[in-house]
Amino acid sequence: TLPSWPRRHGWHGRFPGDTIAVAHSMEVEAPGKDFTSVIEKGAEQEKVQVQVIDAVDVKVINQDSEADCKKGGALASGEEIDIWTFRNIGFILQYFAVGLIYGGLPATVYGFFLGYLNVPGYIYATASVVTTLPWSFKVAFGLLNDCLPIRGYRRKPYMVLGWSICFVVLVILSWKPLPEPYYCLLPDGGFDEDKVCNEEAQMQGGSFALLMCLAALGYVIADVAADGLMVEFAQREPEEKRGTIQTTIYLVRTLGMVFAVALVGIGMNGKEYQGTFDFSLTYSQVVLSARLAHSAGGAEVL
Repeated sequence: TLPSWPRRHGWHGRFPGDTIAVAHSMEVEAPGKDFTSVIEKGAEQEKVQVQVIDAVDVKVINQDSEADCKKGGALASGEEIDIWTFRNIGFILQYFAVGLIYGGLPATVYGFFLGYLNVPGYIYATASVVTTLPWSFKVAFGLLNDCLPIRGYRRKPYMVLGWSICFVVLVILSWKPLPEPYYCLLPDGGFDEDKVCNEEAQMQGGSFALLMCLAALGYVIADVAADGLMVEFAQREPEEKRGTIQTTIYLVRTLGMVFAVALVGIGMNGKEYQGTFDFSLTYSQVVLSARLAHSAGGAEVL
């Protein structure tokens, strides 16, 4: 009873035989130890226990999230995407449109620039390069997609922007009047290479090459955005189907390229384009065909 009286009146010292409860009923012998050091030691032990508990909780939460994400072997959480539904058909059609323009525009360079316009070699080489030049900036366009969303969207605005640019340029190309060919035409539709009728034709190649480059710029912007969306879709595929979406879209794009090259190879094989057929589509008609095909793919994206 004696030691309790001083405590009621503010005494906080120690009496012989006292013990101190620290960190969840852990008793530490008081004799020979300072009260402050014991409290600090108990606080440190309690802090360590809290850190261990927090680490365990975080680990459990991460394991649960990881289990949800990898359900079925998918790399990301979310419902698996069926790209063949009507809602997602634009995703497929735009890859077909990309294949048409990617394969069609470069295929026209030989017959139109060398055969019809008879441009110098350096202009022909330049035209061949600029039609595929925008692909060199694919990484930069991808960074724009990921880091600079437009009104909260990272894919669709860039698809719409790219296809809009491509559509406008293809309209201009299809409506742009063709100059008279460099050589004079013979009655059978071929050229009289000994007689020049339009020397200015060689200087017209630059404007056509520039427009083709802008058209390529547009569809590359759209294609990069579609590739980003393809990655998001592909990560939701279960393990047994992983890679199906990527394989499908590149197959569709390749089919578009095959179709475009066949159209140019057959349709622009007339004698005015250094071919052998007596009939031929004009350069403007081929561009118009690409524009119509692009319109179908671009409209589905919108």
